[in-house]
Formats: sequence, C-alpha cells, structure tokens
Amino acid sequence: MEILGSLQQNANLLVKVVAYCIMPTHFHMILKQILPDGITNYLGRLLNGYSRYFNVKHHRTGPLWAGRFKNCLIFSNDHLLHLTRYIHLNPTLAGMVKDPVEWKFSSYW
Repeated sequence: MEILGSLQQNANLLVKVVAYCIMPTHFHMILKQILPDGITNYLGRLLNGYSRYFNVKHHRTGPLWAGRFKNCLIFSNDHLLHLTRYIHLNPTLAGMVKDPVEWKFSSYW
C-alpha cells in the first residue's frame, strides 16, 4: 500500500486516467490532463515504451502503431457519461463478452 500511495501523490503527474478499455487491436482511454501537453507526452511514453518492449520480446523492429492517436475534448458531464459507457461496452458490442464486468482489461469494475 505504501508504494501505491506514493505513486498517487506524485507531483509530476501528466494525466489522470479516468477510464480505459484495452481491446485486442486498439484501446480507448479517457484522460484528464494535469500538465500542459500532458496527454501527448503520456501517450508518447506509453506507446513508445510498449513498442520497445514488444519489439525486444518478439525480436523485431519498427513501429507497431499506424498514425497518431485520436482525441476529443469533453465539455459536459453528459458527454463524459456517454464516452465512458461507449468505452466499457466496447467488448460486449464486439461479441467478446456478454457483460462488461467479464472483460478484465478495462476500468469498468
């Protein structure tokens, strides 16, 4: 618990993760930006770090991702609710599970 507590109090946070869902071919995230350019820097670190890990593990080189990430600003609580619902229903709409609680790779629970 001490490690988690210290991580949560890190003054250099770029973003706060509000919701996420990792699918086999893509992922969705709702992020609250804490510092200027925080989302861009966070996703750059995340995607580049994972690409390096994946390439070393599978003895390959080159990019894993096609194009830039897509984003939109959330201006209202209704919009936030809609996007959160959309993200968490992604595995059910894809026919991978019957109930979002069954999908282990999301923040639904």
